Amino acid sequence: MILHGAEDEVAPFTEVNKLISDLRAAKVGWELQLFSGAQHAFTNPSNASEERADREYKFAIERFFKEIFGRSS
Repeated sequence: MILHGAEDEVAPFTEVNKLISDLRAAKVGWELQLFSGAQHAFTNPSNASEERADREYKFAIERFFKEIFGRSS
């Protein structure tokens, strides 16, 4: 799972595209969550878009972990 801020200048989208190309070449499953208005390290929000990304990624990662590792009972 790739969680990425669309306005990230530290890891620009060209880098994300390269990563996706590498994952495809390796035949590895992947998922991308792209958050508009969010920069790098959006888990320390500095604007409303990053606050939304900070909330939403937590749901996405919980779902992803449940899919990968299953539910713990």
